[in-house]
Amino acid sequence: MLVRLVDDRGKVVAMGRDLDALFQAHGSRAAEQQFHHDLEQSGATDWVFGDLAESLVFKQGKIQLKGFPALVDEGASVGVKVFEQVQSAQQSHRSGLVRLYRLRLKDQDKYLAKKLDGLKPLGMYYSARGDASSLLDGIIHATFRLTLVENQPDVRSQADFEARIARRGELFEQGQKLVNVLKSALEKANACEVKMATMTAPVFSAAVEDIRAQLNELFRPNFVLETPPKWLMEYDRYLEGVTVRLEKLQGNLIRDQSAQQELQALEARMNQEALDEEALKEFQGLMQEFRISLFAQALGTRVPVSKKRLEQALNRSAE
Repeated sequence: MLVRLVDDRGKVVAMGRDLDALFQAHGSRAAEQQFHHDLEQSGATDWVFGDLAESLVFKQGKIQLKGFPALVDEGASVGVKVFEQVQSAQQSHRSGLVRLYRLRLKDQDKYLAKKLDGLKPLGMYYSARGDASSLLDGIIHATFRLTLVENQPDVRSQADFEARIARRGELFEQGQKLVNVLKSALEKANACEVKMATMTAPVFSAAVEDIRAQLNELFRPNFVLETPPKWLMEYDRYLEGVTVRLEKLQGNLIRDQSAQQELQALEARMNQEALDEEALKEFQGLMQEFRISLFAQALGTRVPVSKKRLEQALNRSAE
């Protein structure tokens, strides 16, 4: 059967016999077309939205719809969009809040870029792995998120927005903590790379390959923006764990190989599950903690973690 996909004006936008393929290719467009609300706007550089409800019910044509208003990060400005899914709205709202605070607190933003001790050397440490300028801007962004947004009540009104700005004096201290953590982590990562370059014997190849894959994941492009702040602040401990693993590797090959098999099984299961973005980031953080428990147990983990707990986390996410 030939299926025709039409827009709200009746115009054919795609056709084919595979309904699933059509939905995958155009589903997001269809979802976007369902939600058009007078509340939506763009181009704001300060809070001009009045009180922003967490959800609303409205009619579009003869259909009653429920939407979730949220701020949207537009780069040089912030907008408002009504989302179909609450999780997407929450994630977008946090990102939009961070951007709006940076736009409102431009002087503090510039001060952080100039005065955070070690910020520029951090960029040099990272330059062999990725774009240093993106990293530095990401650190400023993460500083605002850690100080003014993360683990704090949602901001949905002008009064709440202004009240949170009162905490701007904490930005420098939080930013310096983040710089120190990442600088130390990158120093350790680079030292591990040097050590691994000398470990050319075939018996080390599997472990070295696994560690390099771990480092590539931890320091991927935009890692500062994509990693939940609670895990970002643990990076130095993660790299200490890698250092300990390399130091113990020669006399610990069989146990190391067994640990790798546990990790591979969990990673394969993770890739099979259709985790949403937030659940995936959380699980990836738990996997780094699991690595600590496997290879450097003496360092301790931030949260209780085990293979069984991780499997249970995947089961909950799949429900």
